[in-house]
Amino acid sequence: MSQLRCRKPTTEDSFDVPVIVEATEDQKCLTTEKKLQLIEDDMVDLYEFCVKAGFSVDDIGACYSPIFGVIREANIAKLIAYGKVAAVSLVVGIILCYCSWSYQLICSFIRITFLKTLPYWDWRYLYADKCLVYNPYQNSKSLNESDCKTCEEFMTPIKINDVTEAEMTKYLHTNTPVIVTDAVKDWEAYRQFNSKFIAKLFIRNPVLSTSYLCKVVSMDPDNPFLLHVLRGMAANKHWNIYWQNCAQSAVKILRQYYTRPYFMPPMVEFGSSNWLVLTSGYNVEDVTAFESQYNRITFYNIMGFQSSDEMAHTMTWFAQLKGNYLITLIPNAVCTDICHKVHIILNPGEMLVFSNDMWILEYKVSGSADAVALAANGNWD
Repeated sequence: MSQLRCRKPTTEDSFDVPVIVEATEDQKCLTTEKKLQLIEDDMVDLYEFCVKAGFSVDDIGACYSPIFGVIREANIAKLIAYGKVAAVSLVVGIILCYCSWSYQLICSFIRITFLKTLPYWDWRYLYADKCLVYNPYQNSKSLNESDCKTCEEFMTPIKINDVTEAEMTKYLHTNTPVIVTDAVKDWEAYRQFNSKFIAKLFIRNPVLSTSYLCKVVSMDPDNPFLLHVLRGMAANKHWNIYWQNCAQSAVKILRQYYTRPYFMPPMVEFGSSNWLVLTSGYNVEDVTAFESQYNRITFYNIMGFQSSDEMAHTMTWFAQLKGNYLITLIPNAVCTDICHKVHIILNPGEMLVFSNDMWILEYKVSGSADAVALAANGNWD
């Protein structure tokens, strides 16, 4: 770059040279619009002088740099001022929200404001809507017959270990059930959970014994409640029950005994509930017709509703911790005439992973020994 800068005028110059002078009092009293017009005129004069003087583009930029520097500093100062105002407003807002009286006052004001706007804008459809802006490129979640091709020849899940997140993503997207044999080996639930331990945990823990259960299904009509079944285990010869824990405090306690499966991709967000399945005292060769039937578990997604076309895809992992369950995966009604039912014997330490969009799970008792399973649901877009 040339070292030439805005030089001093010489007697050899054949044109008027711009000079810096103080603004007059009359100019200081002008409106902002007229002041800006004067500045623009001066900058045009300076540019014409530089061109006539033979300055290069870099030299002209150097002449204008003091002016640009002042503008830049003014913009930075303005941004800093705005940032300070925003930070103070945020702190004040957080403090007000933490104060119960101010929080209630703010909520009341917002509620009244929205009610007042109803005659001019009916916003109620947004309250029940799941998305403010829908993605037009998102694939439909509803199954059709073309999706059934993935299960047309499917007869039994493969057993895998050391599975990667990328591999599990592929299985989920293609609705392919798999059995992971090393998913629970480090879980406390795998080492400790049995009928006696679970009964003691739910009866003695003040949170678990009083927490709300979303769903409880007992196959014993005389003991339809969870605590009745757990307290009667010492006297009863058999039991067959499953339930869904959905109270956050109860879910957190159970999560102390297991962790997120290592192979689960980040796209899967697990729901705020978990399921326990507990069976004992049954002899497959000597049970009634009712007890020998399969029991269907209707898994729910993260929001507490069944999977539907309007909601995200859902999946389930079903971990066998003790004993065995005879599992049947039934294809979605769309694929009933194309795909087959899949029968599985799930062994201790194995985890069945499947998509709720394609498959419905049913389980059946397989022996008199304790059988314990733990399950959870996840969603992905």
